[in-house]
Order: sequence, then structure tokens, then C-alpha cells
Amino acid sequence: MRWLMTQLGSGNYNFRLPPSLLHRVKGGERAFTDEELREAIVTDAEPGSSIDELRDTWASQSQSIFEAFFARMKRHPPYLLNVHVTRYGSGGSYHPTGLPGHPKPFITSRDPKVAKTAWSFNQVIVHETIEFLIHDEIRRRNTSQEAKEAMVDQFCSCNELQAVYGEYPKQSNFVGALPEDWRSYITWQDGEAPTWG
Repeated sequence: MRWLMTQLGSGNYNFRLPPSLLHRVKGGERAFTDEELREAIVTDAEPGSSIDELRDTWASQSQSIFEAFFARMKRHPPYLLNVHVTRYGSGGSYHPTGLPGHPKPFITSRDPKVAKTAWSFNQVIVHETIEFLIHDEIRRRNTSQEAKEAMVDQFCSCNELQAVYGEYPKQSNFVGALPEDWRSYITWQDGEAPTWG
């Protein structure tokens, strides 16, 4: 939550904050005590999705998503990649080395019932999984955040994935920031690269 407060001025993300803090944040306040944050989160009573609903949403397309995209890569996602569902944040994020208390890699996604975005739950999972898979290349090539997001948007909008989960809305802030060799961030099996319309 503290990281979220520091990112509010960036303009690139549509954050959701606890409603009881919203007026203070809009007034420019960014530092809150642990107790203030805890109370704001506890009193945020907006009903969210059930875990069963979200599992069903993912299960309805997961096999087709894997076959359309991830199975065609030389480096596949891990067999198990946990998804933490949250009410707050920018939409999704990935944590390749884990965080304190969560030592294994995981991704996060905002609850689609609480924090509505242009992207479906499954699109967010795919987006963050691709970021997770290219993380080492991003660091090795010292790729900017803008170029990384534009690249991942491009991968997520390939014809094969859109045939499974519908049109992928690109982040307009990052349009045009693609590096020339963006396709080389993922190594495809021979003859298996996706297509773009």
C-alpha cells in the first residue's frame, strides 16, 4: 500500500485506494500510519468476487490460452504460478523473486468486481505472466518501463490470444514505445511464433 501511495503522481496507472483515504490522497497526502492503513482496508466493505468465481473464469480459457501462446515458447511459465487477488493497486503486477512472507514467484491482479478495468481477469493474468517470463531479458537489456509495457501489450494482442479472450485494449500511454527487436525478448519454438493483424 505504501508503494501505491508513492506511485500516484506517475499518471500511468489507474489505482484503486481504500475509499476512506481517497479525499486525503487527492489533497496531496502520501504518508499514513500503519494503523490508518489497516483501518482503511478493514472498513473497505465493497463486496468482491469469490475465489471460486475467479478460478472458474481462469479455467474457462486457461487451456486455450496456453495452447495459443505459452506452449509455443521455448521457455514456458512454471507449472504453478500463484495469483494473489487484491482490491488495490494498478491492475496487476508480477513478483519474480517473491516478497517477504511470500518467497516464491507470484503475480497479483485486482479483483474485477471491486476495481473495474478495461482488461478482463484473464487478460491481466496473461499480461503479468508475460512480464514475469521476460523479466530477465528486460533487466539484461536495461529496457525502460514504457518499452516493456508496450511490448507486453503487443504480445497480449496477438491474433491467437485475442481469438481466445477477445480484443486486448492497449495502454495508450505506451503506444509507440516498442524497441525494434521486441519479438526477440521471447524465444519461440521453430515455426511457432504468433501473428499480429
